[in-house]
Amino acid sequence: MVTETMPTPALEDALVLYLEFGPPLTLGRLATGGVRSLMTVVGGSVDGSAGSGIIAGGRETRLTRADGVTVIDAIYLLVMLDGAAVRLFGTGYLTETPEFAGTRMSISFEVDESSPRAWLATQCFLGERATGTAVLNVAKVL
Repeated sequence: MVTETMPTPALEDALVLYLEFGPPLTLGRLATGGVRSLMTVVGGSVDGSAGSGIIAGGRETRLTRADGVTVIDAIYLLVMLDGAAVRLFGTGYLTETPEFAGTRMSISFEVDESSPRAWLATQCFLGERATGTAVLNVAKVL
């Protein structure tokens, strides 16, 4: 059997989102299992090598499954200083290891094809937010 070693990708800082959340809403224990909660993003700012602007809104939903794993889905609408609208969306998990405790997720973007930031929609990104903070660090996978 031939095995090849996968290269370890490097990361490059792209954006930092400073999120402002509204009060959380818990739907409760679901008939299908787990507990669902929602946190509305009511504002914030974004800065980084990929641009600066405001967070016009968004939401995070969490599903804590019966096995104790928490799955997180996030959508944020960014408005950059040049007026470009950018939709950031991601899926990940609440993680707790000796090295890190918080949210880790894969991130994608939707951007108008004529925008100078259209390249965001063609790259792979990862996001990380430590427990107890409202700061999401987004890095491009090189």
